[in-house]
Amino acid sequence: MNAAFWNVRGLNRRDHQVAVKELVNEFRLNFLGLLETRVSAVNVLRVQTFLPRWSWFTDYDMPGNRIWIAWDDDLLDVDVLNLDVQFIHCRISIRCAHLSVLATVVYGANDSVSRRGLWQSLVTLADSISDEPWIVGGDFNTVVDMSEVCGASADIHLAMNEFRDCILGTGLIHLPVQGELFSWHNCSEGDRSLWKRLDRLLVNDAWLRLWPNSHYQCLNARLPITPHLCSEEILIIIRMYGGTELRIDRHNTLLLCLEKCCKLVFFKATKLEQEESQALVQSVTREEIKDAFFDIAEDKAPGPDGYSSGFYKAAWPVIGEEMIKAILEFFTTGRLLKQVNTTILALIPKRLRLVLDKLISPSQNAFVPGRSIGDNILLAQELFAGYNRQGLPMRCALKVDLRKAYDTVEWDFLSAVLQMFGFPGTFIGWVEECVTTPMFSLMLLQLIDQNEGFSFHWRCKELGLFQLCFADDLLLFCKADVASVRVFRHGLAEFAKLSGLHANPQKSQLILSRSAQDVREQLLAALHFQEGHLPLRYLGLPLLASRLSISDCKPLLLKIDSRIKGWESIQLSFAGRIQLIKSVLMSLNVYWAMAFILPKGVIREVEKKMRTFLWKGNSAVGYPKVAWNVVCKPIEEGGQGIRDILALNKALMSRHLWNVIQNNQSSIWVKWIAHTRLRHKSVWTVDVKGGSWGWRKILRLRSALLPYIEFKIGDGESFSLWHDPWHSLGSLITRFPRGPAGRTYRRQQNSPRDSILWRGGGFSTKAVYDIFRNHGPKVGWYSLLLGPCKIPRYSFVLWMAILDKLSTMDKPWLSHLGGVCVLCGREMETHEHLFFRCNYSRQCIRILKGTVRFTWPNRAWAVDIAWASKRWNGRHIVQAAYRALLAAIVYHIWQERNRRVFQQSMRPSSTIARIVVDEMRQKIISIDLPDSVSSRGLYRLWRIPWPVRGTA
Repeated sequence: MNAAFWNVRGLNRRDHQVAVKELVNEFRLNFLGLLETRVSAVNVLRVQTFLPRWSWFTDYDMPGNRIWIAWDDDLLDVDVLNLDVQFIHCRISIRCAHLSVLATVVYGANDSVSRRGLWQSLVTLADSISDEPWIVGGDFNTVVDMSEVCGASADIHLAMNEFRDCILGTGLIHLPVQGELFSWHNCSEGDRSLWKRLDRLLVNDAWLRLWPNSHYQCLNARLPITPHLCSEEILIIIRMYGGTELRIDRHNTLLLCLEKCCKLVFFKATKLEQEESQALVQSVTREEIKDAFFDIAEDKAPGPDGYSSGFYKAAWPVIGEEMIKAILEFFTTGRLLKQVNTTILALIPKRLRLVLDKLISPSQNAFVPGRSIGDNILLAQELFAGYNRQGLPMRCALKVDLRKAYDTVEWDFLSAVLQMFGFPGTFIGWVEECVTTPMFSLMLLQLIDQNEGFSFHWRCKELGLFQLCFADDLLLFCKADVASVRVFRHGLAEFAKLSGLHANPQKSQLILSRSAQDVREQLLAALHFQEGHLPLRYLGLPLLASRLSISDCKPLLLKIDSRIKGWESIQLSFAGRIQLIKSVLMSLNVYWAMAFILPKGVIREVEKKMRTFLWKGNSAVGYPKVAWNVVCKPIEEGGQGIRDILALNKALMSRHLWNVIQNNQSSIWVKWIAHTRLRHKSVWTVDVKGGSWGWRKILRLRSALLPYIEFKIGDGESFSLWHDPWHSLGSLITRFPRGPAGRTYRRQQNSPRDSILWRGGGFSTKAVYDIFRNHGPKVGWYSLLLGPCKIPRYSFVLWMAILDKLSTMDKPWLSHLGGVCVLCGREMETHEHLFFRCNYSRQCIRILKGTVRFTWPNRAWAVDIAWASKRWNGRHIVQAAYRALLAAIVYHIWQERNRRVFQQSMRPSSTIARIVVDEMRQKIISIDLPDSVSSRGLYRLWRIPWPVRGTA
């Protein structure tokens, strides 16, 4: 297992995402701990697409969303065991090794007071770990001793002592480090310059017994720290990082073989036009070089010299001219200055991007912007439709598994491929000089030469379609005859000989239609693959010959059960469970929902599992306090913002319909639908009957989308006068008889092209989800649950109190408890009484009024909530603090009530008030507030000393 812990300082920018992806590829990473991502909740799914086959866990329930973890789902299983604002603790199961380790990703708070909670939590975790390997890593925001500090620093001895005590208390040991010792700098010069070692890895004895020689590499200040288990396999991978010597004789042999294959056997490769080829090697301008430098993330080091991009940007007035000359020398001589290789590697892909869509087959849906993994799944479903029916043409498919697809590519093969595509020699030389670790996946297969006896799969000949690819996942389609299968076998053998990528016959499969069973033995003998049967797993989803059933969705349900089971040992609050439902369980469902209209029985079962997990957790008792349809409402309408699965499913599938309406030619599925299902008919009037199950489900979404689509009539070339619903009456063919065949319609000259627009802005899943979900009136009190001072578990209890859903003793099923308030012992316990007419809770309010000037009118509960919603509704930080204070006092009064009912333990009101004030102070300190009048006013109100800025 290889892992990295990285303070990315923002993951919204594309260059930051590319940097993470490059790190994953370079070090063959399987696990990532990412700190300070700065990604808002609405952008999570979009940002995470840069590692499409990885799973993610995010902590949006925690303030600031400081920590993300991600892992390769094909190799690892990860269960989150505990989470906090400063760490995520999880178990990583390595499937191939049948081994699991514990990992804690840490991002320590900026102040020593807040870090005390982290130290205590780590000690508690250590006490619960018996003999499992445990690694703790990340940004601790403090040092162990003064040897880890270089420069003038404030007095940090107390913080150091607390950190050392934590390490002693946990029994953890520092893992040996290679590379840079200091990982943080204050960006100052001279006497004010300060360096510290804030990033580190700690392990326990069980870890060192398994891997006594393990170490980690700190690449550079604010760059990742990457642990390696020193096994022979890792040493081999490291040795593979060196440059590959290109031998001229092998290169020429490969090129001749490729050209022969293109002409006679298997491929016909697209070649660049002369203009395209020349554009790749045109002179690099000084502006391009400077832009490339300034596009590099400031915390990403361009080379082994350790200087970050931020250094080069700051020093550009001094060194900029020399840097430009060095890079121009590379493009002139082809010699690479390693210190600036990141800039050069940024310039070359920008040129290559101009021709990628031409070179990469339309059936390869990775690497090219605008293409989607969903197109592969939808088209595969269409091609497998009817495989279980007799009487249809004989068909077959090959699911090809490539052995070690990312480890065995020949670099001289890549060079020969580039030459065959028509890349100029100068450009090939640049690539040869630069590439050592990246792996380029270039799809060569485009058209099959029918003279070799190849016959296309049914309904694929018009598009010349015989393959579907996503990265190294490959499906091949043809007619079920020996000649066609032999063409595939011969082509795969030649491809393996040239590239080093071999098909694994033990894992590759041949899938036959029912009508092809008579030739089953001959085809299996010709191919030497295993026989596969539908439903077949492809890209993590089932491929089916007919409709999707509840049993087909069993892997989804089992995955959800597995995730929930992994959280059984964690004591989670309701708010914690809400966040896990939103970020983990819903993400499992979304991947299926973008490929299928899920059966209603499956949706009910998924909702049942989520509902049970929310209200029961790992307990055998409990009941839903709030109806699930209320929980799924947006926060503005009085819910918790969990998305309705049925509405989200329809919204995700509507994107496919929108692509058909827009005639999106970058989608191979849209092209196939146009040629096969529509055949020059309008998508608005084509009959639902006769298509596949999935296509029929998509067509049923038309009526819901139509009111939100606007037809802009231009030259009339793209719209059908009779069939498209461009008029308010709808499709005219449904209202009026067709005009005489000889009648002509005059079009305006020089008109703009026809266009289809989405009313109210661009098409988005969010906009379409809003169409399908149930709407309710906005509630005035939702702002009480929001704000920068929000503590989620407190806000959840306040939400339930506002809805009158707390289990107070006035509820009929609790009448056996007597009904009298346990706080004051005088009146019937109701929401009205507890908040805040009870003498006990009133006394808490009085103390808070004297401490932080918190006032409460104490009328009817609903009236008071409406009053608070208006009084504290705003972005001012003091108002946000009062909203959070209300949630905190409601939470702690309810907790005190439960202590007295179930534990017979009592605390005075002064203690509750003090706890509330202390917790709110800690929360305020943890927020990164600007130095402003309002911020200082908040600190004065809560009697918190204003912090001294400029120290770590």
